[in-house]
Amino acid sequence: GTVPRTITRYRDICAEEMASPQDWSVQDVLDWLDKALSSGSFNGHVETYKHFFASHFIDGASLLELTPDMIRKMGIHAVGHALGIARLISELKSGGGSGITVRRSSLIRTELPEGLILCMGNPLLDISAEVSEAFLQKYEVKPNDAILCEDKHKPVYVELEKNFAVSYIAGGSTQNTARIISWMLQKKNVVRYMGGVGKDDYAKRLKESAVSEGVDVHYMEIDEIPTGTCAVLITGSNRSLIANLSAANHYKVDHLLLPENQKIMEQARFYYMAGFFLTVSPPSIQLVAKHAAAHNKVFSMNLSAPFISQFFDGPLLDALPYVDYLFGNESEAEAFADRQAWENLSIGEIALKISRMPKVNTQRDRIVIITQGSSDTIVAGRGEIRQYPIVLVPKEKIVDTNGAGDAFAGGFLSQILLGRPVEDAVHAGHYCASMVIQRSGCTHPPKPEFK
Repeated sequence: GTVPRTITRYRDICAEEMASPQDWSVQDVLDWLDKALSSGSFNGHVETYKHFFASHFIDGASLLELTPDMIRKMGIHAVGHALGIARLISELKSGGGSGITVRRSSLIRTELPEGLILCMGNPLLDISAEVSEAFLQKYEVKPNDAILCEDKHKPVYVELEKNFAVSYIAGGSTQNTARIISWMLQKKNVVRYMGGVGKDDYAKRLKESAVSEGVDVHYMEIDEIPTGTCAVLITGSNRSLIANLSAANHYKVDHLLLPENQKIMEQARFYYMAGFFLTVSPPSIQLVAKHAAAHNKVFSMNLSAPFISQFFDGPLLDALPYVDYLFGNESEAEAFADRQAWENLSIGEIALKISRMPKVNTQRDRIVIITQGSSDTIVAGRGEIRQYPIVLVPKEKIVDTNGAGDAFAGGFLSQILLGRPVEDAVHAGHYCASMVIQRSGCTHPPKPEFK
């Protein structure tokens, strides 16, 4: 059983922990089929049926919901076989299963179809350059500031391009995470992304940058509003940000409702959105979230910033019942707790309380992941709290911590897509964050070395 509010150190968790069917990965289900169908009338059909299950990404939670009719629609047309598999699943649900047990598998899902995950957010073209302190003072920007663009800041983007050696990066929180997922998986077009851009050169650069990193973008192009940009002003080890959302702030659910984009949404099995998107298109979030819950797919979000919980708590609380994985950091968790009038709770207790909030799709538990900078990462769910030590990076090697949270979410989700357990996902998140903070911006080496 699980012990509420008990801290369990990762190093004390047995790597061969027995997983319940609800928690099985796709590979665990295939292992179970190997054993469950090993005799009788299924002989000669096991590999074919395993292929059907794998191609439909049937994990443990999905397995337990299968009916004979659903099994036949997967391609197992023999009525007797469909009924036989349904009977075995029923035994598994009742705690039987003919004595068959499956241990948590470490085998990676090898088939990653295009569009497996859909990410939606606010796309911004990061325009990055090294500038002087005088340049910051000219635009009334402080070192390490992160501000929204006002009229006095608007000339900064043109001046950067005219007078400095700039680099262009496909940015915005969700798009950063999408790029990291793609980098970790090293396969193009597994990740699809939607958001609002203008019809201008910045949009072309944004698309070129994202596509070059394997992300399949489907932007909503908006007339007469420029593409969102973020001036990244580097002064030594400091990095100041001036964000101009522009077209990103005008994304509409009408774009998602287009037949071609509905197909993209329906093809995906996983979804991710940063909390910043709550300020732009709550109807889009609700559409995707409800689809995910109705079809037992995985829906993930990020708290993103304290102001989201403080000023957009309505849309956030509307979305939360659909969230399977929720990311955040300690200040964001505290802001959420303050807004809910939860008092005298530790970060772990806040995460656990969020994990227990009402949920629409009860076939999946909510897992809440809270990073804490250089302190252990908290993971809460299924009635318990766990802590995972981070990958320590020497202080002198840290260049920029701004993209660490986006990178962590990308690394984490890359392993969830592969069917790996949460423990592996946390380690991948730590790895990605440790890589990104040693570079300027949310960038990465050519290839990951995560094992």
